[in-house]
Amino acid sequence: MANGAPMPIMDAGYALGFDAKPLEIAFDQYHGAPLIRTFPVTYNQTELIEVHRKIIDGMFGLISLPTDRILQDAVIKAYTALLTTSFMPACCTCGLVL
Repeated sequence: MANGAPMPIMDAGYALGFDAKPLEIAFDQYHGAPLIRTFPVTYNQTELIEVHRKIIDGMFGLISLPTDRILQDAVIKAYTALLTTSFMPACCTCGLVL
């Protein structure tokens, strides 16, 4: 704290006790038969590179959209902020560093 006093200790958290088996059955079985919720994942490097290229190429038009338009600085900044936050998850997924 700013005045040098120690931070107060906060009591937090709850513990719930219940029989988990009925919950497991509800999500893992249907009429007694097991539910299969998995699927194979295959990685195709060529296809992945093409998807990343399309994402990045698609952004260039959006980045330059405000160019040569009569817009207030606040509008351009708001647009750029929205574009950045929309594009960032794709950049992180692709492993790109801006």
